[in-house]
Amino acid sequence: MNVNCFNGRYIYIDHEPYEVKRAAIAANASGDNTIVAAVASRRIRVLSWALTVQSTGGWIWKSSTTSNLTGLMAATVAFGFSVEFNPFGHFQTVAGELLNLNTSGAIGAAGHLTYIEVP
Repeated sequence: MNVNCFNGRYIYIDHEPYEVKRAAIAANASGDNTIVAAVASRRIRVLSWALTVQSTGGWIWKSSTTSNLTGLMAATVAFGFSVEFNPFGHFQTVAGELLNLNTSGAIGAAGHLTYIEVP
């Protein structure tokens, strides 16, 4: 797989352009919090993300409401961190499904992510 990035707007994978998009993370309620809406026949591939949490709790990235994309991540104190850019993606949804951040408790998660939509 050949990956190139140009001008901060597009990433090229095997010479096909994919627009890099951005989304805010705001997950104040316990349970599923939609971060990126579903796109028909497309997967949401997360390239980078940053998150802060305000209290104790856990979270899992999910494809829609059923498929876990990560394991349970937990915080015992308020903190923040970032996950660096990965042109191959850290995880991606099932085609046609939205990206959820499921939280256990009202942890007050906030941040941002970059992603592309791939077939």
